[in-house]
Amino acid sequence: MCAVTAADARQPPIAVSELEQRINALVNGERRARSLKPLDWDQDLSKIARAHSQDMANRGFFNHVNPEGETPRDRLRRAGYSCPKTTGENIFQNNLYSRVTISGDRKSYDWNSLGQIAGSTVGGWMHSSGHR
Repeated sequence: MCAVTAADARQPPIAVSELEQRINALVNGERRARSLKPLDWDQDLSKIARAHSQDMANRGFFNHVNPEGETPRDRLRRAGYSCPKTTGENIFQNNLYSRVTISGDRKSYDWNSLGQIAGSTVGGWMHSSGHR
C-alpha cells in the first residue's frame, strides 16, 4: 500500500496488462489447487475483455450485458473471435484504494497495489459459488 496526501491525491497509474496477468496467475493457482488444468493466456480475449471493462467504466454500468443488449458471446462474434467451447465471463467491481481520509480540504488515500487488487478480485470470485 502507498499513502498519498493532499499535494497529490491523484490515482497512481495502473499497469492494466500486468494486473490482467496477475489475475490470470492467481486464477491458475486456484485451478491447480483443485487439480484443474490452467487457463492459457489469450491476448485476443484479453483485448475483448479489456474493452468491455473500459466500456463499463466509461458509461457507468456493471453487467455482463451492455446497455444495447450485447452479451459476452456477441462481443466475441463482433471481434471475429471463434471459440468452439462454451464461454464464460467473470466480472468484479473493485477499489483502487482501501481508505480515504478527509481532513478539511485535504484528502489522503491508501492506494491498493496491483497484487492487492488482483488478490481481492480472485478472492471475490472464489467466495461466489457462481464464479468457481
